[in-house]
Amino acid sequence: MKLILHSLGICVASLLAISFSYNWTGEDALKVIYSLEPTPYSYRVLMPWIARSLVWMLGISANTALMVVIVLSSIALLYALWYLFEAFYPNHPASILIAFCAEALIFVLIMFPQKIYDLSTAAFFALSLSFLARTKVNWYLLLFPLATLNRETTFLLILFFAIYYFRKPEQMPVRRYIFSLSYQILCYVGIKIILTEIFAKNGGSHFFWWPDQVIATYIQHFGKTFTYIFLFALIVYLAHRNQETKPQLLVDAFLVMAPVLLVLHLFMGYPYEVRMFVEVAPAALLLCLAPVQRSEPEAHSSFYS
Repeated sequence: MKLILHSLGICVASLLAISFSYNWTGEDALKVIYSLEPTPYSYRVLMPWIARSLVWMLGISANTALMVVIVLSSIALLYALWYLFEAFYPNHPASILIAFCAEALIFVLIMFPQKIYDLSTAAFFALSLSFLARTKVNWYLLLFPLATLNRETTFLLILFFAIYYFRKPEQMPVRRYIFSLSYQILCYVGIKIILTEIFAKNGGSHFFWWPDQVIATYIQHFGKTFTYIFLFALIVYLAHRNQETKPQLLVDAFLVMAPVLLVLHLFMGYPYEVRMFVEVAPAALLLCLAPVQRSEPEAHSSFYS
């Protein structure tokens, strides 16, 4: 039965990804693959690099390469969510179904406007939290540069890491904490500086800043805004209902990342662009879908010391 569920999950995740990939065709696909978009979009280089490598190695078209990358990202997200859920609910009979439900909701979240790196962003954040939940800190640190090359919002992981382990000093020695935090900061700043230099001629901006337009739009369209506020409040309620029975790491990740993303959305995003919350989506949705009873995460520290 598990094999059937996993196979169905992979098939449906692939079909969702294929339909998602049709947003990039012709010149749009070439612009994405060869990082010709304006900044800050051109800074998200990992998925374009992989797609460009597929074009070079296999001789396939840009459209096909993007489709392959998005399908692989979708499957990776499914299993990253499953791996994260299993860290707290090992061998749960519905784990793959819950992971698939969370992924389906993430697809809804990222429908407007679609970006090639959204699925991989959710996958990287889910996998990062999985490694921390299982005390595989070295694996988390190895993954961090790749996640940053995928999207620069990994500063949220730095912030979460800093707060979470500062509040739980018994889980990490002080010297290890300082080294790990310094490593992440140096990786992030170094990658940011290099990418800024590489794509200096692409045009665009380092970031957008238009809080007056965003807030004004929300006020002008109050009916639509109220719907969004209601849905956001519903997710917050479901995520924190029976909070004492839910994984503390996921609760803390939600409490750290969601407020920061909300502020960034209001000051630097587009109105109703809910895909800006994709980084916190794995934690939030698994908290919403989590059963009441759970086991403590298993500690796997073979690569920790």
